[in-house]
Amino acid sequence: MIETKSIGDCEREGRAAFRNYGVTGQTKHSYQEGSVQKVGFLMGFSDEKFRASERALDEAVAYHNLTVRDAEKDRAWAERLATALQA
Repeated sequence: MIETKSIGDCEREGRAAFRNYGVTGQTKHSYQEGSVQKVGFLMGFSDEKFRASERALDEAVAYHNLTVRDAEKDRAWAERLATALQA
């Protein structure tokens, strides 16, 4: 008997493949070309990849905001330290 997976199961597998293998996880399946299961797998993979890119962008913005906010204080501290070392 052939076991057919639901599209939801295949989407979950696609999301897990991205989390476990990164972009190389896109080929970690044995679904036939053009099958509903492969479409589900790739949809889940793509969704997880998009979410990961959004998280990375959010982290980059937060880091940038943190470094920009503290840049003036850091520069003043470094100048005071350099002056003290030269004295």
